[in-house]
Amino acid sequence: MSSNILDRRQGVRDHADPSDIAVAQFLDLARAANVTFELVDDRLVMRSARANWKQWQPLRRCLDEIGIEAIAEYFRATTPEDRAILSAAAA
Repeated sequence: MSSNILDRRQGVRDHADPSDIAVAQFLDLARAANVTFELVDDRLVMRSARANWKQWQPLRRCLDEIGIEAIAEYFRATTPEDRAILSAAAA
């Protein structure tokens, strides 16, 4: 990985809202369990294909802690490019 990418990730970590980083980490965890979230008609929608049900309980705990509204607001406030950068920074 080039130092330019590492510098950008560090910059995002230093300046991003901690709740955005938490949501990005949650979405990465969900993706690892084959669960995706997206905003459809201003509603948060969860989809899964061959979900890893062993990971559902931790996902549900995180979802309850972060809150549906915070995740929906994250989608409203960020672009797909922003989400990719936040996801990389959260890793």
